[in-house]
Amino acid sequence: MSLNLQAQADGRYVLDCPEQMEGSVRLDLVEQLRVALAGKPIHGLIVDLDSVAYMSSSGIGALFALRKFVTDAGGRMVLARPNATIQRLLQTVSLDRLVPIVASLAEARAALDQPAGHPQA
Repeated sequence: MSLNLQAQADGRYVLDCPEQMEGSVRLDLVEQLRVALAGKPIHGLIVDLDSVAYMSSSGIGALFALRKFVTDAGGRMVLARPNATIQRLLQTVSLDRLVPIVASLAEARAALDQPAGHPQA
């Protein structure tokens, strides 16, 4: 699996997730992100779930691991554009309590613009 990471302004990035988030996706995503962003500031990561049709426990683990990586680097993470099934899954595992889940990339960018400590989207 290759990482599709788009750099935005001011240390912000958009990560496009694969259609099937299963198997070794957790290790692959985090390691590839770590290598791609080595030495770069990470102020925000938008995880674009638009293409995701299936997510196993490995995919959920990948999102938790990505959040830890980003917050350890001093950044914030937002999940964007999950389909209804994926959104219910993320709410079932209470990821929505830790990371904002929004319907569009514009809302995700706005959530990253909110001051630290301000409730996210």
